[in-house]
Amino acid sequence: MKKLLMICVVIGLILVVSSPLAAIPVQTFTGEWAISDNENGTSFSIDGDGTFDINLAWFGYSVNSIFAWDAIVRQASAGSAGIVSSEDENGCIVSKRFASDELIGPASGNLNGYTKAGYWMEWGGPPIEGGEFLDETRGYVGFSFHIGPDTHWGWAEISIDLSGDPGEGWLILYGYGYETEPDTPIAAGAPEPAMIALLGLGSLVLLRRKRK
Repeated sequence: MKKLLMICVVIGLILVVSSPLAAIPVQTFTGEWAISDNENGTSFSIDGDGTFDINLAWFGYSVNSIFAWDAIVRQASAGSAGIVSSEDENGCIVSKRFASDELIGPASGNLNGYTKAGYWMEWGGPPIEGGEFLDETRGYVGFSFHIGPDTHWGWAEISIDLSGDPGEGWLILYGYGYETEPDTPIAAGAPEPAMIALLGLGSLVLLRRKRK
């Protein structure tokens, strides 16, 4: 009986791994990376293959009586990624915010190569501001990117920190992951399934860094 049970368990694990319907999301970065005032931003390779896919940037400036900042989520290079986005009441393309476990995929919305998680500008009158991360709490952005000819879906967990003088702040990255099956939606924040981890296919934890 024990031998039969073991065989059934092994067969079950093989089916989970080999089934074409088995989604295998992996988290390839976890930590805390604070991105400060740098218009060029920081680029990341989502699947760790050395090709940069997305870029995060914080750009604050103060000129005469104009104070402003942009928290930017964009493609690392032309065509490298598409960020799930929408257009706000000010006509700005902003990053769509996802809740934990919310599906990210082809039905999530429009894709854009340049989006803003948040923005703010003031020059003597009422400030102009927008973006879905202004409340400074953690949330998820969704995106598509390419591995070879295939399209994959991923997420990044971020927040905005508005500490400091007007125009100063941080865009903070807490983690990102992607779905290894092409053209398959992923739940925001989804790690690798426990069964796959038991088989030695654990996700990569690359680094922990915070800079201020």
